[in-house]
Amino acid sequence: MTVGTLVLTVTFIDDDGTELGTDRVAYGGSADAPEVPDREDENFTGWDAPIDYITRSITVQAQYAIKTFTVTFIDFDGTVLGTDTVEWNTDATPPEDPERDGYTFDGWGGDYTAVTANITVTAQYTENPDEPEAVVIAEEETPEAGEGPAKIVEEEVPEAKAVSNELLWLLMLLLLIPILFLLMYRNVIVTYYDQDGGEEKTRKRRSWRRRGDDAEALDVSLDGLKAATAKVSVLVKEGLSKKLGKKNNRTVNVKSGDSVITSKEVPQGMDQPFEINDINV
Repeated sequence: MTVGTLVLTVTFIDDDGTELGTDRVAYGGSADAPEVPDREDENFTGWDAPIDYITRSITVQAQYAIKTFTVTFIDFDGTVLGTDTVEWNTDATPPEDPERDGYTFDGWGGDYTAVTANITVTAQYTENPDEPEAVVIAEEETPEAGEGPAKIVEEEVPEAKAVSNELLWLLMLLLLIPILFLLMYRNVIVTYYDQDGGEEKTRKRRSWRRRGDDAEALDVSLDGLKAATAKVSVLVKEGLSKKLGKKNNRTVNVKSGDSVITSKEVPQGMDQPFEINDINV
């Protein structure tokens, strides 16, 4: 330092009066400021007097400003819906609730109260349930006289769902079974008479008429009867297929054991009984 140079003192204090440091400078020189402690809620903005050209001993005080932060509100697709600048530890104000087709707004996806940093919050939605379309039948206004009759405009109403294929097949099967029975069954009723003409016994036999059995003879057995049989009455009830079809003759054999006692040619497809007389066993 040059002899005779005026030395001045600059004292640095905090906003509450706490001394932060001092610096001795020559007249017209600049003071070196001490470091200022960090604050959670405020930013240091400078000193209340300039310290770059000192002409006298002075005391300067630190100046502060409250910290501010930006809260950004965005939509589901990133579109910015609004921003709000707030001071440290205060609440942000969101924009108006957004609207989205097919969805209901549920709020914001983030906490924007007591803000202490720059943040971004996103709009949250819930998808609306599907609603059935209403069928509307609109009626035109009644025309004035001379304009012709009123017209009714109707919208098409969807047809009811068709019955499932499985149910249709089941119904067809249930109808087919009795039809097959009527077409294909055979019911044979044989009545045996003794020497005095009294009815001795009646035998019934039901069977399905098989393909190709028209040429087969019908056997009537005398086995197991207690008395001698003089006459048998045979009634063969054929199904509808035989009644409506070609009527051939059928041979009826009256048998005792494996021996044929007598035979007779009779027409098929008739519901009237036929008799075989003079049976001698």
